Amino acid sequence: MQNSHFTVKIYIFFLSLFLAGCASLFPLKTTKDTSGGSAGSSSGLSSSEMAKYTQAFGYPVNSKANPALLAMVKDWLGTPYLYAGNTILGADCSGFVQQVYLKIYEKPTARTADGMEAQSQAVSKTGLKEGDMVFFKINTPKVGHVGVYLQDGYFAHASSSKGVVISNLSETYYAKYFVGGGRF
Repeated sequence: MQNSHFTVKIYIFFLSLFLAGCASLFPLKTTKDTSGGSAGSSSGLSSSEMAKYTQAFGYPVNSKANPALLAMVKDWLGTPYLYAGNTILGADCSGFVQQVYLKIYEKPTARTADGMEAQSQAVSKTGLKEGDMVFFKINTPKVGHVGVYLQDGYFAHASSSKGVVISNLSETYYAKYFVGGGRF
């Protein structure tokens, strides 16, 4: 009897996580750009904004970067990894990317990395633009990891060991598993 009571508690816990994640699926009103490029960046970043993001991200940020995208990535940095999570309280890679696309570009995406790859147009590594998705096959036959491209090889993603971070495609680990980019 006590074992079934524990099972019910576990079921309710995971159901509440799922429902909490669903509440964040509705996009906020933001500037959108349907081409996959920089939304809301017509005037560019000020030098103080560039300095703020450069310090937060650890690389020199381009003045033409999308301020809404940078602000969201900055807010989500350090968000802990949570399998099937898609909120700032905890997210997996596809949950994080899904939220970026909903809130910044007002575009719904599939919920899995391989689903996102399937619904996007392939982009080569040299053709990547800010806001494109970057895909990885890490010890699996299908795409199992996704991030959002920022600039100069840098991308934001939810790492299973570090949570939401910024990494670079030239890092040995990511260079080994990178399979391509995707654009809507």
